[in-house]
Amino acid sequence: MAPVYIAIALVCGYIFASQSPKTRYRYKRSDGWDAYFYVASWGGVFLVIGWLATSGLSYFGFLRWCANTIGIAKEDIARLIPIEKSSISYEVLKTFTWIALSILIAGASGKISRYRFKHPVTRANWLSQNVRHSPEESLLVYAASARFPLVVTLSSRKVYIGVLTMPALENGSIEYIELLPIMSGYRDKDELTLHLTTNYYEHYAKRGLLSGIPMGPNSLSINSFRVVIPAKEIESMSLFDRETYNDFKAQEEQDKKGTLTTEADNALV
Repeated sequence: MAPVYIAIALVCGYIFASQSPKTRYRYKRSDGWDAYFYVASWGGVFLVIGWLATSGLSYFGFLRWCANTIGIAKEDIARLIPIEKSSISYEVLKTFTWIALSILIAGASGKISRYRFKHPVTRANWLSQNVRHSPEESLLVYAASARFPLVVTLSSRKVYIGVLTMPALENGSIEYIELLPIMSGYRDKDELTLHLTTNYYEHYAKRGLLSGIPMGPNSLSINSFRVVIPAKEIESMSLFDRETYNDFKAQEEQDKKGTLTTEADNALV
C-alpha cells in the first residue's frame, strides 16, 4: 500500500500546487526531484489532515451512520471497487473516505488560496516579498504595483516607455511582458542614446481615451494599444522619469555643442 499512498500524496500535492498561486510560484521554479519532494510534502500535509478528519468522523460514528442511512452494502462496494467481496470491511470504507477527504481538502484549499490571491493588493504585496532573489522580477513587480513608467530596450534598439501590467510570475519564468506605451523611440546605433519619436500619451488625449470616452468612428479603448513584448527580445529595462530624462537630454545637447565648438576652434588653429 505504500506506493499507493505515495501516489495519492503526489496527487493531493499537485492538485493544491496547480490551484494555489503562491505554491505554484515555487513549484514552477523547482526542477527534478525538488519539484517531486515539494509536491509530495504538501500532499503529506493533506493526507494527515484527511486522516484526522476521517478519524474524527469515525470516532463520533458519523461514517457508520452514513453507511447505514444510505444503505451501502458489500455488493454495492464490490461493483465500484475492484476488490474481493470477502475483503470489504468498515476499515476499507474508512480508507477510501480518508483518500477522498484528502483530495477534496487539497482542492478546496487551493481554490481558497486562488480566490484570496485575486485581490490586486494582496497579489502585489506577496509578489514583492518573494521576488527579492531576482532583480529582474523585483523591478517588474515594483513598476507594475507603483504604476511607474518602465523603459524597455529591445534587441532591435527599439524602445518602449509605458505602464506595465502585473506579470503572472506565479505561472513560472517570464516569457513576455505587457505594457501600455506612453512613448516610444530608439537608441542611437553608436552612442546608444535615447531618442523619443512617438508620443502615445498625446494621441490618447486627442482621441479622448484618457477620459474613457472614445472620439471617433470605432470603439477603441486605451487598452487596445497594449504591447506584448517577448522576454527574449528585451536587452534592458529601467524605470523612467520624464524630468530626469529632460535634464540628461539637455546636458547631452550641451556636451555636443561644447564638442563641436572645440573641434571648430582646433580646426581654425
